[in-house]
Amino acid sequence: MTYDDIPRFVNLASWFVDRNLEEGRGDRTALIGPTGRTTYAELAALVNRSGNVLRELGVRPEERVLLVLGDSVEFVALWYGAQKIGAVTAEAYTFLQPKDYAYYLDYTRAGVVVVDRTTLEPVREASAGCRWLRHILVVGDDFERLAAEASEELEPPPTTKDDIAIWKFTTGSTGQPKAAVHPQHSPLLSFEWYARGVLGIREDDVVLPVPKLFFGYARDLAALFPFGVGAAGILAGTDVQARQLAVTGAVTQMVSHGLITGALFLLSGVLYERGRTYEMDAYGGLAGQAPAVRPANAAGDRFRQRPVIHPRRASYEQECTQRLWIGIEALGQHRVPDPLQAVDLRISGNQVVERGLDQG
Repeated sequence: MTYDDIPRFVNLASWFVDRNLEEGRGDRTALIGPTGRTTYAELAALVNRSGNVLRELGVRPEERVLLVLGDSVEFVALWYGAQKIGAVTAEAYTFLQPKDYAYYLDYTRAGVVVVDRTTLEPVREASAGCRWLRHILVVGDDFERLAAEASEELEPPPTTKDDIAIWKFTTGSTGQPKAAVHPQHSPLLSFEWYARGVLGIREDDVVLPVPKLFFGYARDLAALFPFGVGAAGILAGTDVQARQLAVTGAVTQMVSHGLITGALFLLSGVLYERGRTYEMDAYGGLAGQAPAVRPANAAGDRFRQRPVIHPRRASYEQECTQRLWIGIEALGQHRVPDPLQAVDLRISGNQVVERGLDQG
């Protein structure tokens, strides 16, 4: 599938939830959680009820809905319910402080924020003085009452594949979290290219995401990728061992992400100190400096590799040393060492000076 293969008018809830009913998979399990199994037919009904609840609360197409609640069937239903009415979903972690939630509320300008009993009080405190928020919808309280009164029928608006669907927040490792904006076609291509093309997801798969659903990748693994083929996702819910496993995985990922980010900043600083520029083209890269490889010729000669050096690209430092693991045809002297040997080359101005061979 490519972008051009996606119909102009598309809706994520219709594609990933309703399509399973249309293709006869309504009785298959969509979600497995602490309260049992939820079929695609049951989920689709709750999605429609959720969408109608949000619509009654004044949520309009392209308006953000902020979800701040733990893993549950309601989380998934409200996420797809918002998608089905053309709204934009955004999620926040469930363990933040009121000042952090105030940031998310102001950033998203959400008219409705969905919480549970765990996040209600900090979000309520954060909402004081928020000029955009109209309603705090509480799962485990007024949501159930409103959903019971809502219709199970819901017609989606004519959303297109280029309409904004998701605000997926960064972790904030380089400052405050920022929303990465995803259009309707993005999850479809992610499913086709990654879930199908890389994971090879199948209808009989059951997927357990380690992080919580508010982490976008976990949400995709539990409630997007499996739905594309009629498979099932697992919700950790409040099970102690499952929560411990999820927290451990989330912390590990955040720490490793932080270390990687820190290392990249360190490398960027080192490169700038040496090159005095952030322009990537000034550094040349491996493509221009790696040896050119030639296959064996018709006479049966073993392959030879010729180092290709670009002094201009190395001009940021008058002398630099390159250790090239190559079988070399270098400097006009035809030698094919065996075994492959390490060669030190020094670039001095525009001259390439061989320093010697070793077994390295």
